[in-house]
Order: sequence, then structure tokens, then C-alpha cells
Amino acid sequence: MSVTLVRPNGESLTFDASPTQSWSTSNQITDHPVEEGVTISDHARHQHLQVSITGIVSDSFVGEGGAEGDRITQALRFLNDAGENAELLELESRHARSGPWLLESWPYDVTHLRNLVFNITLREVRIAKVETRTLPRAEITDTEPPTKELGQCLLEECPEPEQKKVIEEPELKSALATIFDFFGRN
Repeated sequence: MSVTLVRPNGESLTFDASPTQSWSTSNQITDHPVEEGVTISDHARHQHLQVSITGIVSDSFVGEGGAEGDRITQALRFLNDAGENAELLELESRHARSGPWLLESWPYDVTHLRNLVFNITLREVRIAKVETRTLPRAEITDTEPPTKELGQCLLEECPEPEQKKVIEEPELKSALATIFDFFGRN
């Protein structure tokens, strides 16, 4: 059973063999403890699909040519670049082509002489798309200048401001002396 990963630039990695594929889906269930120690669960959130694939890349694969060791080097470069740059990948398997996926982990086993065994884990992701809309420009239809300056009464005539009484210095001294006398006696 063959599995192929495709990068956004069109570059692909096809495993020579992929003996196992484990698909996992789950829900995250909320837990809210209440006063008596009982847990209330009132919501479940569906988690993203995850797939674990054992993929084998061999130097002696018949077909895609290249120098010996070239396919293993290409596979390592493909997975390291795609994983470290968090590239969105398409996954082609016997089930269908799907995506986007992100590499979650991509460890490999080098115990075999002429091949590498990868145990990769991919997680399906959902990408939010940003949409920008340009609103029509507002048109000003009233071209008359305002009749009053900003800060003045706009709806009705402004009342005349009250005239403030100015206290002359002798009157002020007399008023202060009266106040001090009053508080000084009490």
C-alpha cells in the first residue's frame, strides 16, 4: 500500500512501502467539577484527525533512479524541510487525497542496511481564511457650513452667560476678616 506526501511547491515523497497506517479521531469532553465532587460534562469538541504511518524508503527501489543513497537522502531532506518549516502537506493514500496536514513527528530507524523506516505522525489542520472587504466610501451630502462654532449650543439659542461679580480688594479683605473673627471666637 503506497503513501505519498506532497509539499505546497509540488515536490512529493512516495514511500516504497507503508505496511501500517493508524487513523485516529477523538472528542475532547469538557469536565466541570461541582460542589459535591461530581463532574458535569456538558460539551464535546471534535479533535482533528491524526494518522500514524510506517513508511519505508529504500536505496534499491526499482523505478525512480538516482545514485545509491540518493532516495534516502531525498526522503530525509523532504521530511526535515516540511516538518521544520511547518509546511501544509497533502496526503495521498488508497483512501483518497486529503489535506492539509502538518507533520507532528518523523522519527526514523537506521538499523536496516539499505533503507530507512520512518514512523511519521501527521495531524489534520483547519486553516482560517481571511477575507477583506472594501466598504464604499461615505458621501457627504450636506455641504452647508455649520451656523455656530463647535462647542456652542447647536439645537437652540445659547443663553447669555451670567456676568460674574468682581470683588474688589478692600471688600475681599473685609470679608476675610469677618470670617477669621467668627472662627477665632468659636
